[in-house]
Amino acid sequence: MARRGRLPKAKRRKAVKVQVIDKTDSATGHTAEPYSILKLLVNEHHEHLKTAKIALAWALGWKGDRDGHVKLGQCRKASDLDRNLHEYDFVILLNSTYWHQLDTKKKHALMDHELCHAAVVDEDGSVKLDDQDRKVYRIRKHDVEEFSEIM
Repeated sequence: MARRGRLPKAKRRKAVKVQVIDKTDSATGHTAEPYSILKLLVNEHHEHLKTAKIALAWALGWKGDRDGHVKLGQCRKASDLDRNLHEYDFVILLNSTYWHQLDTKKKHALMDHELCHAAVVDEDGSVKLDDQDRKVYRIRKHDVEEFSEIM
């Protein structure tokens, strides 16, 4: 309750931190650039993901950590509930601020990196299916993690 003579504080709205990327660029009517890059890379280098349903979204407001590292992208596997509610197996989040500053070669490298996280086979090399005959996916970790001074 507001005190006498004072107006109540305006409530701040919760910031939305993600925005799904439309598959079609509304200005041109063509496939949006991130989806074009995704399709090209899946066809050329990630054939195991041809049947995977991958959504793309902008990550809004990602900032650097105290060491100055900025996350440029993140591949997330859909949970069983997500897969039942939506049509996607993975969502790749792209840092909106940095994506628009990257040249085409770096955009391809970023998308390729995130696609490398999306794995269809289990550690033993077999493809698994769930009770609904859908492929079981997993997130693959980096092969190498090292400090720049060492590399």
